[in-house]
Amino acid sequence: MDENRIIETLSGYFEISRNDNSRIIDLTISEGNSILAYAVIKRKSLRGLEVSKDELSLIMDFGERVANQRPIIVITNVESEQQIYFAVLAYWDFERYFYCKNLIWKRVNQKNVGLFRCFAKARRGNLRFLPNQMFRIEKIISLSASSLFDGEIRYFRTFRDGYRMKKTEMQSSSDQVDRLIYGTLENAYPKDKLDEKILKAVQEAYPGATMKSNLILFETDLLDLARLKDRKIKREIVYAKNNDLNILLPITNIEILYTPNIWAITEPIRSITLEIECKDDKGVNDLLRELKSVYEPFSVMSI
Repeated sequence: MDENRIIETLSGYFEISRNDNSRIIDLTISEGNSILAYAVIKRKSLRGLEVSKDELSLIMDFGERVANQRPIIVITNVESEQQIYFAVLAYWDFERYFYCKNLIWKRVNQKNVGLFRCFAKARRGNLRFLPNQMFRIEKIISLSASSLFDGEIRYFRTFRDGYRMKKTEMQSSSDQVDRLIYGTLENAYPKDKLDEKILKAVQEAYPGATMKSNLILFETDLLDLARLKDRKIKREIVYAKNNDLNILLPITNIEILYTPNIWAITEPIRSITLEIECKDDKGVNDLLRELKSVYEPFSVMSI
């Protein structure tokens, strides 16, 4: 029954065929005359879903021999939610397959399917723009903590009126050289009160933290993001403080990506407290509505 429901749901977006002769791959996902990806169906809840060593060995063998640079995903039907979820298990980049240790589960819906479609087609050396609605400004806060390798917070901002790239004039030849070497200058990226509040909250826990920005414009940018998700990820809750009722309400989260430094003295990840003050219920609802349209944690855009 799980398989039938999964096929029925995916058929609303792709052409789906069963792989009855494969020991591990259940479905082939196609678009037009081209194979887009392969899928493994798992019949467990998300919390308890794991891929065994034997299964991974079969998947790796299939990827190297048959998959022809196509990604391999895992799909499950969560009956308690009546939702189909998927995660990328293996993908092709830099002339080899990468196998994901950490699975980022996404519901099968129009937005996530569109993101996956771009990811599945991404190839180094073939520079294609993402659809305009997927353009993002990525904010990267480096924690500068000796207890962590590559400790950072990453989140995304959407383009909108008042939050767009700034026009900058080259003042000297050295400015031109800097742009050629380092790319777009940081002062050309937009920044608003939300960015400032996030950075301030992080700096209270990590005083040396600094922020830089990056553009997400191309399909290959999704491959770059995929490489990051095998770090450990710790989530901290962002709260709205209702001053009228004096209560805190969770509204979103920020995600810390890091690799523990095994050579340093063990230190827990420091807590980051971010509270955004609102006058009353209306202010909280307005903030929620705004955040949904302008802010996304790392895992939303990472596939």
